[in-house]
Amino acid sequence: MKRFFLALVGVLVFSGISYAQNIGPGTPARNFPENISTPNFGIGYNFNQAEWDGFDIESQRAYAHFGAVFGDIATPYYEVFCRLGAANLEFDDFDGGAEPLYAAGMRVEFKQGRIFGWGGVFQALYMNSFEDSIQIEGESYDVTLEDNWEVDVAFPIHARIPNGLVYLGPVYYHSTSDLTLNGPIPFEGNIDEEHDVGVFGGVALRFRNVSLELEAKYKSDISAGALLTFTF
Repeated sequence: MKRFFLALVGVLVFSGISYAQNIGPGTPARNFPENISTPNFGIGYNFNQAEWDGFDIESQRAYAHFGAVFGDIATPYYEVFCRLGAANLEFDDFDGGAEPLYAAGMRVEFKQGRIFGWGGVFQALYMNSFEDSIQIEGESYDVTLEDNWEVDVAFPIHARIPNGLVYLGPVYYHSTSDLTLNGPIPFEGNIDEEHDVGVFGGVALRFRNVSLELEAKYKSDISAGALLTFTF
């Protein structure tokens, strides 16, 4: 029975901490002069690791990014975006395969000085369902994670560098998932992780039509990813 609950904890872990996506600095790429908005398109990838009571979780996700930047010299720059892609989840014997992911968000520049500035990022991510069968103490269980949500609120501080920014800040995140175990000892419930705080940082390289963000995050373990976007 103890091993059953340890395995259950492991399932709960990846439902709560492995959905991370790129956050980036609060300052987006600039809106082109005289434009109402400047659209951008890109691709992103994240490799995520998590640890909880000795359980090691790995997750990979790749997605397309669609955004638009607004603002000018007199108005704070801000970006609205959506992301579409796929993600997988692996934990011990659990392999949920690849499933679609959907995300949307906004980032805004609050203040920019000669060198330093800061901003905010809000984003949400949704994945429908991961399923697999696992063995617990010799018994077979069908595991399903449905309605997987994560919401991030971040406040990065950044500093200008030649052709870019370096940034660092806290991220507040909440995730929830509906977990079902069908087997000799069935379980069904809503799994919530509230008031979780992590830290993230990276570098954003900005050129006229290209932006590359390289980022690392620490929640329960270190994760890393990149986002490459093109403006037009």
